[in-house]
Amino acid sequence: MPSTDPNATEPEHSPVKRGSMYFVATGTITHPDEIGPHMPEEIRVLDELREQGVVKEVFRLAAGSGVINILEAGSLEEARAHLGRLPFVALGFMNFEYAEVTRL
Repeated sequence: MPSTDPNATEPEHSPVKRGSMYFVATGTITHPDEIGPHMPEEIRVLDELREQGVVKEVFRLAAGSGVINILEAGSLEEARAHLGRLPFVALGFMNFEYAEVTRL
């Protein structure tokens, strides 16, 4: 539920979730020659995950073919399930390694 406190620092569209965890998910594209036709659906699902507040940030590696995602989820299993919706992951074109991180 969004905060009604006028001094709240979190934006209303991004409420703090109790028990949520943060993860860095490093993705490696395993079949770069096969991803092209699936790019529109990949972007659509990624946008959904952003709107849901699961994917906080996405970065493309400057060298190589891969991505770094910052995720918020209730558990590692939940984070894996969310990224498993991405076509590149579902089709076996991308693998992720996950690391839990905490705020300083």
